[in-house]
Amino acid sequence: MRVQTVATVGYLPFVSVLLESLRKTDPGNDYSILVTDSTATNLRRIRDYLIDDDVEWLSCEQLDAPELAGARDYYSALEFNSACKVLALAHQLDTGNEECLFLDPDMLALGSVAHRVRAVGCEVVVTPHTRAPFPVDGAAPTDLEMAVTGSVNGGVVYARSAAGTSEALRWLRAQIPYRWFVAPHLGMYADQRWLSLLPDLFPATAIVLKDPTLNIAYWNLHERKLRFDGERLLVSGSADQWEPARLIHFSGVDVDGDGTLTRHSSRSYGPETDAAMKRQICEYAPRVKAERARLQDLRLCGDLGFASGPLAVRMTRAHRRWTAPASERVPIPGHFERLGRALDQVFRRR
Repeated sequence: MRVQTVATVGYLPFVSVLLESLRKTDPGNDYSILVTDSTATNLRRIRDYLIDDDVEWLSCEQLDAPELAGARDYYSALEFNSACKVLALAHQLDTGNEECLFLDPDMLALGSVAHRVRAVGCEVVVTPHTRAPFPVDGAAPTDLEMAVTGSVNGGVVYARSAAGTSEALRWLRAQIPYRWFVAPHLGMYADQRWLSLLPDLFPATAIVLKDPTLNIAYWNLHERKLRFDGERLLVSGSADQWEPARLIHFSGVDVDGDGTLTRHSSRSYGPETDAAMKRQICEYAPRVKAERARLQDLRLCGDLGFASGPLAVRMTRAHRRWTAPASERVPIPGHFERLGRALDQVFRRR
C-alpha cells in the first residue's frame, strides 16, 4: 500500500518518527511525503534529511492541482495542508496506485493500520472524532466543538481506486478553491466538515470506521480506556474487551513538556488511562526531539509560505480569485459575524 503524509519542513521530525513506526508494524508499504512549503528545487536538499528507497518526495508543483493556484495568498498553513491531503490522495490514485492511506504526521503506529482499513472492504474509509458524547465537566473538547468542527477527524483517510472514489474526490476537490477555510461560523472547518459528509453523500463508497484501536487522541479517550500489558499498549472500547492499540494521534502534544497529552484540553481520563498515555508520550517525545535536532543541524527550511491575517480579508482574496457566487463572497454579518470571531479564537488553537 502507498502511505501518504503531508507536512511542512518543520514537521518532518514527526514524519520521520511516524515512518519508523510504520516500517516496524506494516513492513512492505511504500511511502510518500508531500512537503507543502518547499519548491521542487529546495526539496532536493531536503531529501538528504530522510533518504530511504521506499520514500517518494513530492512538492506541490508535482501535483496536477489547479485548485492550489493562488491559494498561498489566502489559506493558512492548516487550511493549505489539509487541502493537500485530498490532492495527494487523488495524485496517488491517478498515478497508478491501487490504494492509498493518508495519515497525519503527528501519529505513531503501534500495529497494522493498513491491514485494518483494507479489511473493511470499502472504497473510502475515515475515522470519527468520538463514538460517545463528551462529559459535561468544563473541559474541552465539548459536543458543541464536535458539531462545528465535524464528526470525522481528518487524520486518517483511506482511498481505493474505484469509480465511486473518483467521484468523491472530485466533489472534495471542488470545495478547495474557496470553501476550505477554518470558519466554523460559516459551516467550514478546513477538511473535516467536508469529510464528515462523505458517508451521507456517497453511502456506497465511504464509511466511518469506528475502531477504538485507531486514531486514539484526546478527543476520544473519554470513551475508551488505555493500559500497558508489559510493553504493549492496550485499548478497551466497550465491555472491557482489551486489544492492542494500532494508531495514536498526538494532536497538540508538547514534546518539550512534562508528558501532558495535549495543550487543547486539561481533562483527566482516569488514573490508568492518564498514566498509560503519559508513558507513551514520554517514549514518543524524545524520538521527535532527536529528529528535530538533526533537522536543525542540517539548517533546512521551507522556501514557500502561507497566508495570515483576518479571515474576512483572506476570504475576499479567494472569492475574487475564483469569482465565487455573490452569496458566498463575504462572511455573514451581524451577530453571526461576532459569533464567528469568538469561535475563531476558540478553534485557532487546534
